[in-house]
Amino acid sequence: MGVDIISIDRYYNNTMEIDNFFIKHKDPPVFRYVLIDWSRPAPHNLLKQKAIDMDVYEAWDVNKNFNLNNITKRYVREDLYNKK
Repeated sequence: MGVDIISIDRYYNNTMEIDNFFIKHKDPPVFRYVLIDWSRPAPHNLLKQKAIDMDVYEAWDVNKNFNLNNITKRYVREDLYNKK
């Protein structure tokens, strides 16, 4: 006597979460982001920050992990950073 793995329904309980995850990440907008360290003074204007392309969900996830690990760095959109 054994457990029939195929008929157990617990493997398919979270299909709606998985579907929503892929719908959300299907085609997110991509922006250019600059890494800023809030614990240090601003760099000189002649030193240009290196910008990278990330989608909004990637940047949000990385910033969230920085915050959880008490790291003072954040990714900020380049168009918002250069607005003065």
